[in-house]
Amino acid sequence: MGEQKVSNYLNYLAVDGQVTSSTQNLALCSIVFMYKHVFKRELTLLSDKVRARAPTRMPMVLSNQEATAIIKELKPLYHLIFSLLYGWIKKSRTIEIAYQRYRF
Repeated sequence: MGEQKVSNYLNYLAVDGQVTSSTQNLALCSIVFMYKHVFKRELTLLSDKVRARAPTRMPMVLSNQEATAIIKELKPLYHLIFSLLYGWIKKSRTIEIAYQRYRF
């Protein structure tokens, strides 16, 4: 497998295969390892490859304004359930942050 084919394959993964960036990165690392340790040569033609995009992350906890807006729109039973879940998530996140800050 030539270096141009490797570059074409990585481009295919990102564009046509629509894989995540971690999948494309795993494929790249595997191919680089194979070239380095099996073929005993370095890959040099990888600058023109297309990289898959990293996914956008959703925030872990809603802001107070967002949660209040959602709660106002819910029926009473769901209002109670959401309020309890939101309070539990917020409390556990606060404990997690405090633990990370003060652990030794």
